Amino acid sequence: MYTVYLVDDEEWVLSLLKHVIPWKEYGCTLIGSSTDAISALREIRALQPDMVFTDIRMPGMSGLDLIEKLGGANAVSEFVIVTGHDEFEYARTALHNRVAAYLLKPVDEEELIQILCTLIDRLSARRNGDQTRLEEQRRLRKLSRMLSEDAAPVSGPDSSGTDPRIDKAMKIIKEEYHLDLSLKDLSERVFISECYFSDMFKRHAGKSFSDYLCDYRMAHAAQLLLRPELKIREVAAMVGYRNPNYFCRVFKRRMHVSPGEYRRGQAENRKNG
Repeated sequence: MYTVYLVDDEEWVLSLLKHVIPWKEYGCTLIGSSTDAISALREIRALQPDMVFTDIRMPGMSGLDLIEKLGGANAVSEFVIVTGHDEFEYARTALHNRVAAYLLKPVDEEELIQILCTLIDRLSARRNGDQTRLEEQRRLRKLSRMLSEDAAPVSGPDSSGTDPRIDKAMKIIKEEYHLDLSLKDLSERVFISECYFSDMFKRHAGKSFSDYLCDYRMAHAAQLLLRPELKIREVAAMVGYRNPNYFCRVFKRRMHVSPGEYRRGQAENRKNG
């Protein structure tokens, strides 16, 4: 799980950043927010979040000053500047201070998701590349215990060419697709590093974990939408989406029609058939 902290003196921007993205579905959790950089400085130093999204112009201290005080290029966190068009060039200078990206206000959801995915990839690579010997030894001890308890989940490919660890991951998705599932959580449950699991899963399934999970959820949603007694928000919740608006956007992107249009079309087909 990756941790996120938000800083902006405008409450509506904070609210947008908090709610426009289903953070947990991307393996992230919001651990704090602040409307001023001075308060944020204390909390970020204490919490050490993986990502910080910050405005530039704020009372008392600017976002760039905040980044500088947190260590700039040597900071633990990845920084994203949230800025208006009139601060665009000013924000670009921040890129030399280990700012990963910038978002223009008003914040675009797709752009935010792209930046988030880029940061997650970067953080994942860093975590995998920065493992200490102690962490590796601890992982191996844990793996050794699990081998003695259940050899199947951590054995290699069977005679059919499939890997029992990926089979187990597929089984988890089928049984828990309606719950919060992230690549990191699933990789830990089958005892493979996140990076290696991502590669194995894609080779086995022919698509990424996130695409596979999304497609699996959409397939179940399509079946549930055939039941007229279920409201669309109930269908969304039943396949793992707490935000029905986001569910509708994902469904339309995958199925090329909205959930309502799909339901009406299927009802019409049954009527005519």
